Amino acid sequence: MHRQRPTRAACLGGADSGGRILTPWANAYFDGGLLALEPLGDGTSTGRIVGKAWFMWLRDQRVPRVSVARFVRDDQHADTSATEVHPFEVAGDYDAQLAVGLRVPDCRHLYWRPDHDDDHGTLWLIDPGSGAWASLRHHPESDGPYEVRQHGSRRLWDEVEAAYRWWKDADDPQATDWHFTVTPDTQQVELDAR
Repeated sequence: MHRQRPTRAACLGGADSGGRILTPWANAYFDGGLLALEPLGDGTSTGRIVGKAWFMWLRDQRVPRVSVARFVRDDQHADTSATEVHPFEVAGDYDAQLAVGLRVPDCRHLYWRPDHDDDHGTLWLIDPGSGAWASLRHHPESDGPYEVRQHGSRRLWDEVEAAYRWWKDADDPQATDWHFTVTPDTQQVELDAR
């Protein structure tokens, strides 16, 4: 079960109007989906993601932007390791993004594509609150292993890789397999029994 701050639109569903609430939903890691909620008449609404959606967020819904230049500090003291997990698997797959985002709160990801200056791509993971960061470099034609560097109070790559492996072990649930329960004070997200 995952608890997060309720969406503003979901809080409007206090009365049973016989209607449906459609609202964008995302977290720091997951780009976003269209959440369809049914008001139950007691201030609670339940539902699930019904599709992909990218909207202009309300100010209090927006996740602060991050930049590598602002947050990546002290990179010469980063811990170095390696992984066989390709960056697309944890950051490019829509359904994996949702699971990772639920299990690794406050983590943002950015991707720098290979270009004429650097033939490697880099996946950056950043937690703006703690200042922790991680990077995973890869060459597009390589099958791994890929270099991982981490720094700060959180080991973001370790957390993201563990969340990804949890998602794989759960048989790759889709975004539509998660059930949302929203009240004016709380939000719970649970994976449907399989």
